[in-house]
Amino acid sequence: MVDKKELRRQLIEKRNGISQDIRKEKSRKITEKLLKNPALKKADTVFVYVSFGSEVDTHILIHELLRLGKRVGVPLCNTQDH
Repeated sequence: MVDKKELRRQLIEKRNGISQDIRKEKSRKITEKLLKNPALKKADTVFVYVSFGSEVDTHILIHELLRLGKRVGVPLCNTQDH
């Protein structure tokens, strides 16, 4: 049985193996789908993580939400205290 730490490592490795072009296209499709979501359309505030590395790119989504007049919340990490 694979423990959580090992499973996370395997999945990140698999995600890192996705080409940049495919990741960009998938990120675009995810953003389009999210922007069509009725709950998101009527929300005043949306909480979004800020993508890093090989994660789904959320930067376009964040910019589009701001353009639509939404208030966007993102996590703040204190790297000194972890």
